[in-house]
Amino acid sequence: MESSTSSSTKPKPTFQLQSQDEHKIVHVPSSRHSRRLSIERPHNGKPISKIICSPKMKYAGTWSNDDKSVILWSIVTGQQRLKYENEISRTSITEPNTLSAVSDNMHVVIKTNSYHLNFEMFEMMNKQKPSLRFPNSRNVIDRSEFTRNGDFVTVSSFPSYRAFIFTPTTPSDSTSEIEWILTSMLELSYFSDSFITIYGNLILFNDKTFQLINWNIETLKLQTNCPIDWSYVPDLVEVTEDEELLGICAKNYTEQDDEPGTSRIYVYSTMNGMNLATYDYDSSISIDKIYFIAHEIGERLLVISHNTENEITRDLFDPYTLENPVNAENLFENGVTIQNPYIIKFSQVIGLIDGSISIYREFIRNNWVDYLRGQLNDYNKLFTLYDRKAMYEMIKKAMNIESYGSRYNIDHLEQEETYKGRLLKWVLDCQFLKSFILKAFHFNHEGNEWLPVQGKSQRNIFPNFNSEIQNRPQYIIQCKILDNDDLFMITTFGVLIWTVIPDKGIRLLYYWGNEDFYYQELTYTKLSYSDTFAKRILPPPEFDIVIKFKELSFGPEGSKDVSYFFKELIEDYITNKFSIIYYGSIIMNSLVKMNADLMIEKLCESCFEFNFKPNSDINNISTSNIQLLSIIVQIFPELLQKDPNYLAGFLSRTAFVIPFIDQSPLRVREKPSIFHSSHLYQHGTYNYLSKTSIINIFISRIYERWKHFQYDQYKHRFDNNKNFSIYSFIETYIIIPFQNWYDYYNFDKNITIKLLLPLPKFISYPESYNTWSELWNPLPSNFIRSIDGELYKYWNCEALLNFKWNTYGRKYYLTIWLFYTILLGCFTMAATKSNAISLNSLTSLLQATFIFGIWHLMIEFKKFTYSPLNYITDFWNLCDFCVILFPVITSILWLQNGSVSTWLLAASSLLLELKFILFFRTIEPIGIYIALIISVAKRILVFLIIMGFIITAFAHSFLLLLRPTSDISSEGPSYSATGMNGVEENDQSVNADNNYNIFSTLGDAIFATYMMLIGNFTSISQSALRYNPFLTFLVVSFSFFTILYLLNLFIGILSKMINETNYEESFLIHKAKVLAEIELFYMLPHQRRKKNWFPEIIFYTVHVNKLRNLVRIIQNDKWNGFEKPYLSPAILKVIKVEYDNFSKNKQVEIEIGEIKELIMRLRDDVGEIDE
Repeated sequence: MESSTSSSTKPKPTFQLQSQDEHKIVHVPSSRHSRRLSIERPHNGKPISKIICSPKMKYAGTWSNDDKSVILWSIVTGQQRLKYENEISRTSITEPNTLSAVSDNMHVVIKTNSYHLNFEMFEMMNKQKPSLRFPNSRNVIDRSEFTRNGDFVTVSSFPSYRAFIFTPTTPSDSTSEIEWILTSMLELSYFSDSFITIYGNLILFNDKTFQLINWNIETLKLQTNCPIDWSYVPDLVEVTEDEELLGICAKNYTEQDDEPGTSRIYVYSTMNGMNLATYDYDSSISIDKIYFIAHEIGERLLVISHNTENEITRDLFDPYTLENPVNAENLFENGVTIQNPYIIKFSQVIGLIDGSISIYREFIRNNWVDYLRGQLNDYNKLFTLYDRKAMYEMIKKAMNIESYGSRYNIDHLEQEETYKGRLLKWVLDCQFLKSFILKAFHFNHEGNEWLPVQGKSQRNIFPNFNSEIQNRPQYIIQCKILDNDDLFMITTFGVLIWTVIPDKGIRLLYYWGNEDFYYQELTYTKLSYSDTFAKRILPPPEFDIVIKFKELSFGPEGSKDVSYFFKELIEDYITNKFSIIYYGSIIMNSLVKMNADLMIEKLCESCFEFNFKPNSDINNISTSNIQLLSIIVQIFPELLQKDPNYLAGFLSRTAFVIPFIDQSPLRVREKPSIFHSSHLYQHGTYNYLSKTSIINIFISRIYERWKHFQYDQYKHRFDNNKNFSIYSFIETYIIIPFQNWYDYYNFDKNITIKLLLPLPKFISYPESYNTWSELWNPLPSNFIRSIDGELYKYWNCEALLNFKWNTYGRKYYLTIWLFYTILLGCFTMAATKSNAISLNSLTSLLQATFIFGIWHLMIEFKKFTYSPLNYITDFWNLCDFCVILFPVITSILWLQNGSVSTWLLAASSLLLELKFILFFRTIEPIGIYIALIISVAKRILVFLIIMGFIITAFAHSFLLLLRPTSDISSEGPSYSATGMNGVEENDQSVNADNNYNIFSTLGDAIFATYMMLIGNFTSISQSALRYNPFLTFLVVSFSFFTILYLLNLFIGILSKMINETNYEESFLIHKAKVLAEIELFYMLPHQRRKKNWFPEIIFYTVHVNKLRNLVRIIQNDKWNGFEKPYLSPAILKVIKVEYDNFSKNKQVEIEIGEIKELIMRLRDDVGEIDE
């Protein structure tokens, strides 16, 4: 009992903790020692270096670089201070580097300095390491992240580019551990950096093409392709909560050193990959973090940076324009102290707040827009409207109103209605004489008063409809001022939004309605909150109506106050970058539909000018805006038909596009490579996601072994103790010397530069499709719809064909050629060796002919169903059909009857062998001549048809003169005639060799006349010419008109057409048609969506010497095309062509011409004075 009592009352051991502030000794029970110490002094008092939050903000992890430890904290609803959960010390981690990811189920991932599998995962509840089984234990992990659905995603670049997706198992009870199962492996292409979002998107950056490719790892579909300016490398990537905006902080790295230069902020729309805005920081500013905050209630981009003196700056931007940055220091001053480090997620701050690890949920103030305008003096426009739902409810309520009693009617409303916002005030004056006067005022902060806006501050917004609608009463049903101070208005003729544009005044910003312009016929049902108003951007206006009624006037007709709001609206949209990005494709389709050619050109010019800087002495392209040109590319087929002049001008201005910011020749000129120095060869690799197959794993294993073998041999060269190695000997004494020799003698010859193909999405197919419909009636790409000679005069399209051919074209073409060769071989052997082979062998050959023939006929049937009219009217399609049909029918008849007519065998063999020759048309040396033959044949076809009619007419006349008078006279060699008529008349056409009258039928007469055309007159006897003067006249006429005149004319025309035919261009067009057939009729629907085969943006290399020769041809006005390519100063500088001297020579020529004209005028004036 005593011992028991003494043991129970024995004091517990304590430890001493010295406070840095009060220097006291604090006694803490040892059972609480570790936990209390971690809470009071996390990471053993070492500074926190990094904070990472879980995807659903359940947990947060902190990391200390000094202590090399990680602590997991839980985020408790309603509590500001985070709750300590557990800690992993440095002793439990193998070569720790940094904290990488935190999950919602209490797992953390720590990146290590290990060479293979350079990360460790810990389950923080019991500090256990879950097992993750990789197919290859030597993977190097570049990036890892947990997603909102609980998966763990890792990206590896060695030994192969691959992504691994692990899914946690649900524990059976509270004591069971979570296991991670490898559920998917994705095959990737080359990338230099990667980013993973919590929503399961994988963003890969390629430093060869400077593009960020956003992939959905669940659907394996491309979300968006965001090109950035060359030499800029992304450092930070941030997405909005709905992942519709992508923010990028990139740094400009020069080639001379690895020190970063200026920083640039990009904001992209993930809907189409178009660059909304950019902002440049000085090289003295380093950007630390970027965050999207205040989603849906006035979204802003927060940029945190520091200068060379470590002074921190916080700027607030409108993410859609990145203009007029606002100092956001006051945003961090709200009664709490926020210290580094901290992170902002879902507009909440997590970090050191008031000295402890806490969450600050009130970071975004109540009445956020008022706070922006009043406290931060942020007067930038708000593009995302918080009151979208209120707009929908207003429309819905207006639809349910049965009477107009509660609406504003001009017949009984004679008062002003005021709608006051934060920066703008709207006044609506409904007057008696059918007039709606809208006034706008802006708030002057200096004078604290409302002043009329600059530009048109008062406008009459009453529409002047036609006489039928004009007599109906027009109503303004309801108005509301929006958060961004625009005026939302529901009327009987549609939904309108009014805004104020600086220096222009009141403008119509948005319209939705129908052509009747009368509320009782309006149907707003397609505006549903779930699929339109729920999005950050309003649904597109009714552009068809706006364009159709662009001449509709508003206000008193004939007065100076009359306005054309619809016309102004469409003009504002086609010149505003924001509107073009979100509505440009829809606007372009409406303009094409309405045949608004002038506006089409204006929209095209706007897209062009956002990319190319006019009157620039440096480079004239901004590659980050290149996706805007896809709006022009989408109507290439229509431009070819309706406006080929503008298309030719566009191709001319984009013939040579260098995608560099720095135009130094040393930067763009590249050392040649033995295997990749081809002219017009693709540059870089293009990403495509696919499931990893066994073949991929096998190839990666071989590649890994090869790399290790090379590494061992490399070490062997520097180790004198090693034995002799054949590989080292070959590399040292053969490969390296040959490479040096090749570089030395070919450097000047094959120096290449990179060019950009400025036709984004030109070869791409739509992502959404129906598989069964695509199998028989595939949707063509713009490339297929735009096969025209003008495009292939430029290197851009030739490089495009080379890319397509090298990527997939030759593989498919050789396979098709192989199948056809099997068909040809089987039938030819059966026809030629039918008597020398067994019956079974003959049957097998004929059956193989039938099978391969049916496969080719199915392809021809697909061509027919794709476009029946074009197929029937195309002579070459009919020829292809007959080539396959003849041997198939011949094989069927031969198998059924045991024999077949010899003429069928001969005809089938001839057609098959001629078709085989045409397969060489894609091989350039032979294909050029085949293309020349086919192109010239098409052009002279009409002439040949006319000549055929002439020959037929003469043949019919000869038949009437020389046909036999009795049936027996046309029986061939047994021909004999008695009597005066038989002998004297029919002997005129008897062939001297076989006594056969060849003019017995019209077909024989045509053949005989054709033989006369080539000089064979044996079909007509000399006696016939002696005794029949008309026959003599007919023969002489035929000889003169056809042989002397038509044949010589034919030869002259043929020679002229050969000289006029651009055989290289014809070859490229034929090659393009071959590729088009492969894409449409041989590829499966999913293969047409492979982004490494059909990338949105393509770069290619050209030889400088060949480019220099072409530039000289262009400068000397010897360009063979509609409009010669534009030569920018940048391209001339790179290839070292004296642009200034050339310009001076041209200027001298112009001045000489002007002097000559002046002399001529003076001479004429002197002559008049003398007279």
